[in-house]
Amino acid sequence: KKYVFNSCRGSAASRVDMAELTHWENPHVFGINKRKPHVPLQSYDNLTDLTQYYSRLQDASMSRRCICLDGTDTWKFHFCDSPESVPLEFHSSTFDDSDWKHMPVPGVWEMNGYGKPQYLNFNYPFPVDPPFVPRSNPTGCYRLRFTTPEDFDANAFLVFDGVDSAFDCWLNGDYLGYSQDSRLPAEFDISAHLNAPGTENVLAVRVIKWCDGSYLEDQDMWRLSGIHRSVCILLKKEVYIQDFEVKTHLDFDQSANRVDHVSLDVHVDIVSNEKESGHSPYNYDLLSVNAHLFEYHYGESIDVEHPLAATQASLEPVWLTKSCHSSCRRANGLRAEIKIEQLEDRVQLWSAETPNCYLLVLCLQHGDDIIEYEADIIGFRKTWISETGQLLHNGRTIMIRGVNRHEHCPMTARTMTLSAMRHDAVLMKQYNFNAVRCSHYPNHDLWYRICSIYGLYVVDEANVETHGFDPGLKNNRINPACSPEWTGAILDRGIRMYERDKNIPSILLWSLGNEAGYGPAHLAMAGYIRARDTTRPIHYEGGGSRTPATDIICPMYARVEQVKMLAEDINDARPVVLCEYAHSMGNSTGNVDTYWKTFEKHAKCQGGFVWDWADQALYDSTPSETETESTTIPRWAYGGDHSDAPHDGQFICNGVVFPDRSHKPASFEMKCVQAPIQTSLEHTGDGTLSIRVTNKHAFLPLEGFCGFWRVLHNGAPSSTCGDWRHISMTDHLSTKMNENTYIVSLGVSLESLATDQPDEAIVESMVECAWMLPKQTLWAPEGHCIAHDQLLLDQISHIKPLEQDSEYIGLTESDPSSLQEEENAMAYHGQTASQEPVHLTIDTQTGNIISYTVGNRTILDQHLQACLYRAPTDNDRGGSGGKSYAARWKAAGLHNLQPQGCTISHSKVGDASLITCKVRLHPRDTPPEQMDHTDEGVGVGELGGAHWFSEEAHEDNDSKDDEKTSELCVDVHVDYTIRTDGTLMSTWSIDCTHALPKSLPKGLLPSLPRVGVRFGIPKEYNNITYYGRGPHENYPDRRASALLQQHHAQVPDLHTPYIYPGECGGRTDTRWITWKNSSGQTISSSLVGRTHQKTPAYCQFSSSLYSMEELDRKRHNHELQEGDSISVHMDVAHMGVGGDDSWSPSVHEEYLVQPSTYSFTLMLSPSDNPVSCWTQAHHQKYT
Repeated sequence: KKYVFNSCRGSAASRVDMAELTHWENPHVFGINKRKPHVPLQSYDNLTDLTQYYSRLQDASMSRRCICLDGTDTWKFHFCDSPESVPLEFHSSTFDDSDWKHMPVPGVWEMNGYGKPQYLNFNYPFPVDPPFVPRSNPTGCYRLRFTTPEDFDANAFLVFDGVDSAFDCWLNGDYLGYSQDSRLPAEFDISAHLNAPGTENVLAVRVIKWCDGSYLEDQDMWRLSGIHRSVCILLKKEVYIQDFEVKTHLDFDQSANRVDHVSLDVHVDIVSNEKESGHSPYNYDLLSVNAHLFEYHYGESIDVEHPLAATQASLEPVWLTKSCHSSCRRANGLRAEIKIEQLEDRVQLWSAETPNCYLLVLCLQHGDDIIEYEADIIGFRKTWISETGQLLHNGRTIMIRGVNRHEHCPMTARTMTLSAMRHDAVLMKQYNFNAVRCSHYPNHDLWYRICSIYGLYVVDEANVETHGFDPGLKNNRINPACSPEWTGAILDRGIRMYERDKNIPSILLWSLGNEAGYGPAHLAMAGYIRARDTTRPIHYEGGGSRTPATDIICPMYARVEQVKMLAEDINDARPVVLCEYAHSMGNSTGNVDTYWKTFEKHAKCQGGFVWDWADQALYDSTPSETETESTTIPRWAYGGDHSDAPHDGQFICNGVVFPDRSHKPASFEMKCVQAPIQTSLEHTGDGTLSIRVTNKHAFLPLEGFCGFWRVLHNGAPSSTCGDWRHISMTDHLSTKMNENTYIVSLGVSLESLATDQPDEAIVESMVECAWMLPKQTLWAPEGHCIAHDQLLLDQISHIKPLEQDSEYIGLTESDPSSLQEEENAMAYHGQTASQEPVHLTIDTQTGNIISYTVGNRTILDQHLQACLYRAPTDNDRGGSGGKSYAARWKAAGLHNLQPQGCTISHSKVGDASLITCKVRLHPRDTPPEQMDHTDEGVGVGELGGAHWFSEEAHEDNDSKDDEKTSELCVDVHVDYTIRTDGTLMSTWSIDCTHALPKSLPKGLLPSLPRVGVRFGIPKEYNNITYYGRGPHENYPDRRASALLQQHHAQVPDLHTPYIYPGECGGRTDTRWITWKNSSGQTISSSLVGRTHQKTPAYCQFSSSLYSMEELDRKRHNHELQEGDSISVHMDVAHMGVGGDDSWSPSVHEEYLVQPSTYSFTLMLSPSDNPVSCWTQAHHQKYT
């Protein structure tokens, strides 16, 4: 028997025994007997089945000639420790597999009880000793029985769409071949090995977990194994279509911004068995290919009676091969060259905004007899780089609003269904993404068709990553891309990707891989693709993102200043598109509005791809010790949760959506900053309310959208509103980057708006504008909001002088009935104006309020105290050697401050009786175990081409502080007064000047996590209304999407269930808050500070069933235990969450909380009058 090796050394034929198969450790052998790559084929024998399939697509083909072999209980499975330990003769038809278990195909065996899922970022799961892999190499043996189809009469091809990482296969005991590259199809000719029609066959597959190809697949992902995509048998006639290539030609008149000429070229390759052997029943003069072009609308029937265009082409003999070797010396193929001209008036161009698709159907005929149909969804498009260094699509500059996406399902891991793909596309579109990078390998072929249909630009990426060879990016030459031994294997991956996906209209860029260094292999791959495709540029970040192999400058995690530098570089006329930015790990994705301001300011900056789409946690069906059977909180597993070692923990959870695709606050922020329509105030000087509207679409006019505007006073909507359908878009100002700008008068005067304001001491007025879809689309219903802006009307907002509307309760030492000393506490008693008793208890050791009751109601049931700490987020832990924010906070003892000397005094100021507490807080010594998990120094970043690495060091000589912990302190001064309506007013001055060490390593800036207070209220006050930003969680550097309104929620809904717990649930710019119980009783509060500019500093608050300590110590959201109270934080200052990356301190300086003195007033009231609390806090003067 002959075995043809697909290798860089050419073909080799030899006798191979199973015991001698060591090809999984030979980089020269990346396939044996594999057929050459081509577009997906289905071989329909009738148009009805074909059009029914393409009208909605299916997980499996509807062709009778494409037999799906998938199944949950048809494949038998046996797990072995190594390739050598598989049962002897398991591939034989007579082998007894009766005691084997079943394995779902597609699927991975680690999700089905064999082995453990292992998550690693860039470390290899085995010692780096290329091309060798461990002898202990888990191996899965699969066996399937199936019946030969009755209509098999000529050719049959076995197709594996994806197997990880390598496999050999046998049919009826005959060896078929071998393949590696886990993300592209492997196809074998089984025509000579099938039994007669109607009889049984036995397919045997040996899947090897690791092979030499695993060195090329070191992506940041779960390391899993098995047949994770579909398997099928494709039947073909004696003469058949082997491949076809679609080329759309567009001629643009750039000055007129139009396309002048559109044509379609299709090259169809035909193979004939008989032509190879020298005899044929066919008259080749009667063979032809008919091409029909149909309108295509997903979900609708295809009108096959009325094609847009049709033509017929005869065939010419050419030299073709069926497989990756060449053994035939004669012309053994045929080619049809099809050309359809003058389509400019019959077709519309494809873009992400206007995803106009068409169905191309090819029919191979012999005279009037139909041999087969093949088809695909196509689009008319062209992408190139302009002379001025801009990325153009169909002649227009586009902005990439992109996201990186791994193929991940929390239930099945690798395997994605069509419905799951559609769901991803729908959500991406709804969050204003227009592009997706297939990180970091070719995806399921259906994904590209979904992107074409729904409208998403695609970066198609070769399955090449070798990050673990040179994680510090200090020794590029050791990367396989630099070695001739690996060139063939790497180039093969690029060639196969291109040849499978060459006809897909949504592909905008070809990518040569990810983090694989830079070497001749990349230049070879780029050369092949450039020679084959002149309509798409090439993307590759490795080697500094500016090598000759890439047409795009595509750095990862470049900071804003570096992005500006790249855009302003006059020596490099290439567009800048960040291949990865905004690392969205946990409570993250801060600063993205700053990136987008930069993108929109610099013409060469054309967006980027957020990292990444979905948290890649796996669903864990095993309850924890603290859970019950009725627990509904999902249990998500990350690295280490399966006892996998080594692992990289929760670094797998970086999505803007959760694993089940439920939203995160980050998804709303991305939707906002990427909004394709922007509204701002226009001061016309005539006293009318006018706005400036900017349309950022490249292809869609503003008139294609509808909208709504309304005026709000103090966060509540007024009666003044209107919709865009009744406004004439006139006074066109300018066009920039295809953005049309309009000035629109809303037809109301500012004076009339002022008369409509509420009679309150403080009034904030704003106009809110929303843009929506006028009709239903594939990805959203009619009325879906694509853009939302709020514009503050400073001209009519005002603050009136405060009128004294309440008296204070006298609490003095001269009134013995009002004071009562207790052990370590002082109790104060009084009455409200309505004769309700008031009780206030202060801890004399700390100055904290222990309890506060009015009448029979408990207002505070947990200490009211100063707070400077937060449960660290994933980004807070980013860094190493003690450099992370979290490590510095705990080293300074911010989580464990204790009082040293507290004084409590009483005085009278006017009618008010003041209780003054002064206390100095010092850090307690932090036990070493409490320093665990404060550093997460993992990952490699790239700053404008200069890569750097965060080492997992536990100490750094440069980070030693000159100051001792004992020298750190916080001084707290607070005055308490109680008003006759029962409102507790406290004025605070917190001196944090010495809270952190002064000495820091170069490049680090000091920041406190927060400055404010914390307290607890009874859990019965579960319903909350607040006037601040929402409704979703927001933080100072991630609040562009949060609307300043009056929001209503229940306390549990304010919690964001990040998989790895930490600070969450914050709401910024909060004016007031009201909690209400089921009886209608309320607690109201407001906190207002003063900035250095003497303007109000509004509160950031959180209200949670989980304490800060609980969020700090637990490692999974489902492990959190509710406290006895609602835990409330109200902060005058709160640090941003960052997100430029997650392995270094990345919060921008303007969002840091400097160690300084902070003053604020806190109002806490038992009444339902939060506006009064806000007014009083706003007017309070500080001493």
